[in-house]
Amino acid sequence: MELMAVEVLTEQQIATLPQDAELIGTRWVHAGKNRKTRTKKTIDQEHPLAAKSRIVVQGNQERNSEIRSDSPTASLLAFNLVCAVAVMNE
Repeated sequence: MELMAVEVLTEQQIATLPQDAELIGTRWVHAGKNRKTRTKKTIDQEHPLAAKSRIVVQGNQERNSEIRSDSPTASLLAFNLVCAVAVMNE
């Protein structure tokens, strides 16, 4: 709210949405940015917890099958090309 990244809709604004509009849930994801093992007190002192949180939309609730939902990755050829260029520029 402070960064104006979200707007809470009033009942009147919700009523003006198209009839086929769907509400999709959100949830908070909490994670630690520090990947060190936090088992010993000395590790806690040297590498304190660096938490981060973000809000995500629950895409599994969408019904529109036209939206691309996979996570595309580079082909093996593209990966090999990047590795070859990296070795040549070493």
